[in-house]
Amino acid sequence: RRCEGLSSVQVYEDQGGGVASHLRRVLLGEAKPQPVLPAAAALPLLFNSGLDHSQREAVGLGVGSTDLCLIHGPPGTGKTTALVELLLHASCRRGERVLLTAPSNVAVDNLLERLLAASKQLTGPEYRKIKALRLGHPARQSPAIVHHSLEAQIAAAEGTEIVHDVRAELQA
Repeated sequence: RRCEGLSSVQVYEDQGGGVASHLRRVLLGEAKPQPVLPAAAALPLLFNSGLDHSQREAVGLGVGSTDLCLIHGPPGTGKTTALVELLLHASCRRGERVLLTAPSNVAVDNLLERLLAASKQLTGPEYRKIKALRLGHPARQSPAIVHHSLEAQIAAAEGTEIVHDVRAELQA
């Protein structure tokens, strides 16, 4: 499936390219990633002052990366904490949209819970509020973040009752 996905990006590349085609080439080793922006070496302000040196370095590389940044290490080394810091910089400070993925539902939920908890601590007009949307089956999501699921947000959206009424009238 992964190869099929990358092949579909090849079709996109053949039609003019763009960011996705460059990222595809980087992921396949056909191109080198863009260098880290030098300004990222000195992070302006950390949200979590308790980060150790390696976590700060990882966040700096992530903030300065234009293509991608991989953070890896054994369990318990602070990857999730570093990722929360990096995501706060991207979403709250810079207003970027972020797609968060992980190899398991538990990992996504853990990271999202920690990100949302950390973002609630931020105050001031310079920080943007995080609007999280959790995709996936609600039965496989943590109860703490299930209200961020697509199904829950649709159910809570304005006009949902009207849609249900219209559907009921059409079926009658």
